[in-house]
Amino acid sequence: MSNRLLRNLLLDCRAAFRRHYKQFEDDPLREKIDAAIKELDKKKDEDELPQPETRTAQQVAYAWQIAVRTLKLTHPEMYDKMAVRVRQMLDAQVLHDPASEIIELERSLQNTLAAQQGTANDLSQVYGALAEAMPLSGKDAIGSEAERALRRIERLQQAAASGVGLPKPSAPIDDPLGLTNSREGLTPVLLGRRGLTAGERAWCIAEAMVTSDRNNAELKQMADAELVKLIFG
Repeated sequence: MSNRLLRNLLLDCRAAFRRHYKQFEDDPLREKIDAAIKELDKKKDEDELPQPETRTAQQVAYAWQIAVRTLKLTHPEMYDKMAVRVRQMLDAQVLHDPASEIIELERSLQNTLAAQQGTANDLSQVYGALAEAMPLSGKDAIGSEAERALRRIERLQQAAASGVGLPKPSAPIDDPLGLTNSREGLTPVLLGRRGLTAGERAWCIAEAMVTSDRNNAELKQMADAELVKLIFG
């Protein structure tokens, strides 16, 4: 009999004694069995599983195999429960390499962020088209982009229902003081549908010198759309 089989037999005997002999822990026989098992653990047996050279998943699996093999002898009921759970996991195919799962999650996150950015760009274009088709003024121009978009859609529905058509867009007013310059009025510039007038550009440069770290020379070199974007974002 090999050392490995003898050791397993001693483990079985010790487990049986513990289940059926309540005074086994105080019996001198327990110490003799423990000493024999420890002695066998020190000896190398030719039929033992080879240990991996590096600490990888294979080594972890090897350590678990030894631990579970001992558990089968000392706590058979717990071993049976674990065996059922392992079979269930294998049948459900839920075991994957953690590194591969992380890479897949990162790829999924990147795709989601790209899709969100694309949706945001599309939504910005829709907001700009609505602003150009149905400009707002006064209290109607107050609120978030979504709120203003809803107001514009309502105005468009009313215009379609009444048959009066869309309001004609007002021509940009060359106002050096910037009294008429706003996000609403400069949105077509931001979308590249028209350029800035001389007054609008002067106002944008003055605003950008206050709200950004650019100097006058740098701002004068910027394109109209870039200048508006620097101010309103």
